[in-house]
Formats: sequence, structure tokens, C-alpha cells
Amino acid sequence: MRSSSLQSSSPKAGRPHAVLRVLNSLLADPGQKRLTGSQATIILDALASSNDQDLVVRFPAILSICARNGIALNSHMLFSKYWESSPKKQNLEKLLLISAELFDLEGIEAPQNLKKIASSLKTKYGTLLSAQMLPLSSGISISIKAFQDTLRDYVAKTKHIMPA
Repeated sequence: MRSSSLQSSSPKAGRPHAVLRVLNSLLADPGQKRLTGSQATIILDALASSNDQDLVVRFPAILSICARNGIALNSHMLFSKYWESSPKKQNLEKLLLISAELFDLEGIEAPQNLKKIASSLKTKYGTLLSAQMLPLSSGISISIKAFQDTLRDYVAKTKHIMPA
């Protein structure tokens, strides 16, 4: 992984920085920050489009925030701006599916509709959890363990701050 999460090869140079600021704020203070459905859609989309592994591995943690805030995922809002064969749509689909599989594996509460979305994606991609790496359209491949570790770290931090 790169040493700095702020480096990005995206042509929209300001967008990754803004997403990173919001993301770090959300993840650093899980007990205080609220996330809306439209904000979640923008962040999930930006993560799925990113070439920065340090950002992309946080995708399941953002879904955990969605679950905590009672945000139901809207597949139309997530996918409507992409054509069916869009590489960015495929990234988003894979990230949603691996996240759903990790939520099930870890026994973590998933956002409403994630299981339904993942169920439809399983017919297209199969089970991603059995792979060691998740290949994305940008050419990067990210370790499934990196997603799992990031999600575990976030959930542990949340439980420490907000005991059940």
C-alpha cells in the first residue's frame, strides 16, 4: 500500500481529498457523526471509483455506519448512473458483495437492503470471500483480509465508544 492516503491518480484531484476528510471524520468519531443516505451514496461511489487502496478498504466500515444510522441502501441510487457493463459499477457491485459476505462472517449488523443487493450479485460474481484478493477495474487488487481487518478495527472502536 502507498504510504499516504492523500495521493491519488484521479483526474478529479479535489474529490479524493474531500472524501478522505469526510471519511476520516466519520471513522474517527463514530459516536458523534451522523451520515445521511445521500452522503453515504456519494462516499460509497467515490470509494468504488478510487485507485487508492487505503480508501477502498474502508468501504465496509462506511456500510457499518449506514447500519448504525438506520440508512437503507437504495440499489437504484447506487447503480443508476452507470451502464450495465461499466467498470465502476462492477467495482461497486464487488465491494457491496464482499462487504455483505464479511458482515455475515463477522456477525455484524448490515445496513437494510444489503443482503438483498448481495443476493442478486452472487449470481453474477459467486462468492468473493473464498478468494484472497479482490481485483478491481483500475487494475488494483486488494486483499480480502485488509477489508476484514479494517471492518473489525472500526467495529471494535465503535463498541469501545458506544457500548451495547
